[in-house]
Amino acid sequence: MNVSLSLITALLMGGLMTLCAGAAIALRGNRTLLWLTLALSGAGAFAIALRFGDSQPGFTAIGIATLAGGYYCVGRAVRLLFSQNDTMHGLHLGVALIALAGAAIEAWGGSEAWQSIALYGAAALAASESVFRLMRVRRRRTIDSVLLVALIGVVAPYIIRIPFLVAMPQTATQGGPWIFGQSLGQLVLASEGMLTTLCVFLLMAKTIGDVISFYRLRSEQDALTGLLNRRSFAERLSLPGMSGALLLCDIDHFKRVNDRFGHPAGDSVIRALAGLFHCTGYPAGRMGGEEFALLLPGFDLDRAERLAEELRLCFESLAINPIPRDYRLSASFGVALFGENESVEAIHARADEALYAAKEAGRNRVMVHHAQANGSIPEMMGALYRVA
Repeated sequence: MNVSLSLITALLMGGLMTLCAGAAIALRGNRTLLWLTLALSGAGAFAIALRFGDSQPGFTAIGIATLAGGYYCVGRAVRLLFSQNDTMHGLHLGVALIALAGAAIEAWGGSEAWQSIALYGAAALAASESVFRLMRVRRRRTIDSVLLVALIGVVAPYIIRIPFLVAMPQTATQGGPWIFGQSLGQLVLASEGMLTTLCVFLLMAKTIGDVISFYRLRSEQDALTGLLNRRSFAERLSLPGMSGALLLCDIDHFKRVNDRFGHPAGDSVIRALAGLFHCTGYPAGRMGGEEFALLLPGFDLDRAERLAEELRLCFESLAINPIPRDYRLSASFGVALFGENESVEAIHARADEALYAAKEAGRNRVMVHHAQANGSIPEMMGALYRVA
């Protein structure tokens, strides 16, 4: 093997390992990046072993342990990144058997060709785990597809080299047959360095991007219900060109629920109502306490009113553990239209006036705001629905 090429690869893997370890520490011990750091340490160790010569005693065993072990770590990183729970025991067993065969061939003085076949066979099988896992991802984004192609590019040179070693075992000591002025072994090492670098950057980018998305989502969500929090809902409501209807909802006599059944039961009630809002498919938010909001883009007043009534009836009929079946839960709803470029405060004020009217009229009903979207004097409608 070319000494300078293996040295460059070792330095490259060391630099990437340092970068990946730093990112893992910065992200509070991110497990995906920790596995990736271990993978890079294996690749670097293999390149260092090549630096001292692939004909040295024990090279095959060391090579399989570092190279195949490194690709095993990549597989663990991919498994975590895509939240796959299964363990590919059959594939891992195959790698272990090839590793044992390679060590036995080396111990018994077998040919270098068969030692190399064991080394590259174990590496190819271990690296294929990441390929199989990515192929099972149903909704791959662009970065996932590029990563899949890069990983296939990592596996392919190892597989391609094996038939050459079987057909021309005498070339094993020269790194395989010569292609384009370089041995196949040199080309394998060069492609491994380049494609591994690409895979590492793609995996790091996806990991860091997912972490950022996770924390951004947490900053936008209400912790108890998973709905939008007040700030995020207001941002949705104020998007340019937005118009339609705003629905506000408040659980009736919620303090009584907490006082009688305890706060855990109250949390269950809140989550149940949040689930109904979530199922509508429209942006929903928890405004605080037991008050919720639903954004209905493009809705007219009649359509929004009908949806509010459906939600009211569904909530009234819910069986929520540990609330007894004979305890009647209910909620009041206020609905108001809004036009483009209105302030969030003005929109919310109209819907809140309708909600207040629903409470004043006896609760457990839907009230609508009948003033114009930009009007200043509300004309509230009487009680539309009486308590069943």
